[in-house]
Amino acid sequence: MRLALCLLLSLLPMAAVAQPDPAADSTTTPPQATGAFFALSVPNLEASMRWYRDILGLEVKLRPEKSGPAAVAILEGGGLIVELIQHDDARPLAEAAPTVKGEIFTHGVFKAGVMVDDYAATIARLRERGAEFAFGPFPASAEQKANAIVRDNAGNLVQFIDGGRPAAASGSPEAIVQAQLDAYNRRDLEGFLAFYADDAVLKNHPDDVTQVGKEQMRARYTQRFANPAVRAQILQRMVIGRFVVDEERITAPPSKEVIEAVAIYEVRDGKIVSVSFLKP
Repeated sequence: MRLALCLLLSLLPMAAVAQPDPAADSTTTPPQATGAFFALSVPNLEASMRWYRDILGLEVKLRPEKSGPAAVAILEGGGLIVELIQHDDARPLAEAAPTVKGEIFTHGVFKAGVMVDDYAATIARLRERGAEFAFGPFPASAEQKANAIVRDNAGNLVQFIDGGRPAAASGSPEAIVQAQLDAYNRRDLEGFLAFYADDAVLKNHPDDVTQVGKEQMRARYTQRFANPAVRAQILQRMVIGRFVVDEERITAPPSKEVIEAVAIYEVRDGKIVSVSFLKP
């Protein structure tokens, strides 16, 4: 996972990110970031260390003995460095400034963010690990990159932004299959279909063809996505070359039916060309 520091100053969709600045000096070269770092003051160092380890998968790299009023821990992983500080004299904003209703009403940084190459996989991992999504995920548009904001255990906001190549251009069958799964769980029909070849074939194993091509798939999944609670969960995954084999559980409340099946995806030239379903 490649990460680039991105400290953003709005909870609103990031329209401003995509807008050119007419006053910008084109002769000035911005720094070319290759990693990300942010530091947070937290009320419970051990609890925050657990959150960043368990949810983001970071490793504790430095945990010196407390000297003076502050205890510190530094965690790293995937190009991201997070420094956590518990200071004896630190107080929450509501106590230090009770008339201020939130960090956005004070000057200075109020959230941190990272840009990730594997955005779809990152969002999937955050969901699997129980991260609290404060805002989003927001799909990509002409005005903004796909992004989502999570809240850590201490209430700090961390934004994850799609900063990489589209999954279909990455050449990784697993990334493509994961991206279409994320679109499925967002009920993003066009985003979902974008990962399939125009003549993709869906079938029940071994040779019961159910849909051929995107138009037939669109009809099937338009009906499926009409249920706002539909969701797919991956129980196990195996990757063999251009094939991705998922054991899936599909739920669609309020229906009590739970569908479990094995889906075998074949990916060629950055697109899913076939899916074969094996059901009990």
